Amino acid sequence: MANQRLLAALTALLLVAGTPSAQAAYTLTNLLELERFVLAEDWEALMRYIERNPALLEGADPLAVELRTFLESIEGDFLGALGANFDAPSVELVQALQDSY
Repeated sequence: MANQRLLAALTALLLVAGTPSAQAAYTLTNLLELERFVLAEDWEALMRYIERNPALLEGADPLAVELRTFLESIEGDFLGALGANFDAPSVELVQALQDSY
């Protein structure tokens, strides 16, 4: 099952205009690539993409927070995390995404 919180963050950002705020470290292309990896549940490709684009992890925006959470969740147990069932996004997370973008 896809990481639902990360997927929700990506989807919300894509829906609220598709363009990041001026201080965001990502582009629409980044969002589409990240979404593709999450939907395909290709966690290894997602990790490699994040490693090639470390700026995505910087800051306190909801996407950076979710990407760091994702990496922390698999840091100690990558194989176990491949099939992990992540929590659904909270209403607060979705609202924060809408408010910030």
